[in-house]
Amino acid sequence: MRVVQEKVAEFHRKYGYANPDKPTLVGPEAWDARAKLIREELAEYERACENGDLVEIADALADLTYVVVGTAVVHGMDLQPLLDEVHRSNMTKDPAADNPMKPVKGPRFERPRIAELLMIQSTGLAEVAP
Repeated sequence: MRVVQEKVAEFHRKYGYANPDKPTLVGPEAWDARAKLIREELAEYERACENGDLVEIADALADLTYVVVGTAVVHGMDLQPLLDEVHRSNMTKDPAADNPMKPVKGPRFERPRIAELLMIQSTGLAEVAP
């Protein structure tokens, strides 16, 4: 994912889009624009599925990923450690009793430490870690 985010950040630099170096909030106009882009790409995915078009599904998934990663770039967030942490947390979930395909937060569940990771990214501590 890190390489993908670097490519999307390159795109943002080329076209003058926001590309802060640490986690940040953006104004309503910016987040509304990002949310609209995500909804548009999700709608393309849904249409492709309804049409049974595997090529369009692949295109929509790539576009959706690009826009979501771009949203992380706009917010100045390094997505890779956040995804790693969510994965770690998800692996502590248990299968639901009524649906083993749906993981649930059971007694072993550990919440993802997102705030801690954002603090590390905000302070630059990630660059000095061994």
